[in-house]
Amino acid sequence: MTERKLLLILAAVYFTYMLDFMVMPALTQIFARVFAMNPQQLGVLVAAYTFSAAVFGVVGSTMLDRFGRKPALLWLYGGFAVAMLLCALAPSYPFLMAARIVAGAFGGLVVSMTFSIVGDTVPAERQGAAFGLVMSTFSLSSVVGVPLGLWMAGLFGWQSIFYFISAACVVILFVVATLPAMNAHIAAARDRTFAMRLQAIFGRRSNLSAFLSTALVAVASYTIVPFLNPYFVANVGF
Repeated sequence: MTERKLLLILAAVYFTYMLDFMVMPALTQIFARVFAMNPQQLGVLVAAYTFSAAVFGVVGSTMLDRFGRKPALLWLYGGFAVAMLLCALAPSYPFLMAARIVAGAFGGLVVSMTFSIVGDTVPAERQGAAFGLVMSTFSLSSVVGVPLGLWMAGLFGWQSIFYFISAACVVILFVVATLPAMNAHIAAARDRTFAMRLQAIFGRRSNLSAFLSTALVAVASYTIVPFLNPYFVANVGF
């Protein structure tokens, strides 16, 4: 498989993850009406996804290197597809909250696995361009996600966008299954204990700086984004 084809497949995986990420803020006002939610519950609902991804990302980082990249990505992405289906089937706020937590757990690890594959397969001198190609779908999902989510919710109900994302994930899963085996990292991972893995992650100052900056961006975003919809509807009348 060529490097470009591999990156396009990973970009498709990342796009569906980001599409779900962008759709949620767009649907907050609909959720508020359907489930009789107040703004605080809306904020918790949207933020639960990221907090779940953070917690399970740390847990998964100590275990996932013991498995091949391809089967790990297949299982995690399959779990994300099921989580999207659970979101669509949610009959109540607690059920939807649980589904979002599951989606965050699988979605966060899908992103970690996607970036790990890029790091493993693309030479260092081309990794900047490779990550740029994969993450360019963030911009695409930002532009497409909000109008698509609102359009589908208006025509077919709010559940339709989650059915759409789940179906797209299933289609992409078959494409992911064509990826080559990527197991070169397993031998080195077996020689490291749990404590050694934690030390490698949290024992470097550069890692801690990256974690802190990422966390601050996420906190800043979720302080504002979930409440844009309720604000414009309630205060501006838009």
